[in-house]
Amino acid sequence: MAKLMIWIKKYMVLAFAGSLAVFLGGLSTWLIAHAYQPDLPIQEPLRHFSTSKPVIGYPVTRYQSLFGGSLFFGEDVKQPLSVFQSKLVLWGLIHNGYAVVGDDPGSNQNTWIVKAGDTVAGEKIVSVGVRYIIVQNQSGEGKVEMRE
Repeated sequence: MAKLMIWIKKYMVLAFAGSLAVFLGGLSTWLIAHAYQPDLPIQEPLRHFSTSKPVIGYPVTRYQSLFGGSLFFGEDVKQPLSVFQSKLVLWGLIHNGYAVVGDDPGSNQNTWIVKAGDTVAGEKIVSVGVRYIIVQNQSGEGKVEMRE
């Protein structure tokens, strides 16, 4: 019985010391949180715009690895970033789905009248819209908007 009492005393002291350590840790965290004073934002007058404070922004290339899905699917998924480029210039639209296109943005001398399905300068006209045409070529499919 005496051994049991010594054993209980020893573990009660250990349990009390552990409880005291947890309590003191929580108390110190509470005191630090209670004493915290956040910095208040600087108040600007109404209808005031300041150009002295630059807006911090990052270029899109910083996030390029996320566009391919590598965050969720690992580094194996890489989609090539292809930029659509067309030599054609849309000079105007004609009623009934015809368009006037050229191959020189500086001159409107070399032009063609095309409709959807035609091929001009190695580029296929997919569709004719209101102020644009959809073109398909080696770089992919994209929109060519009307020249002002």
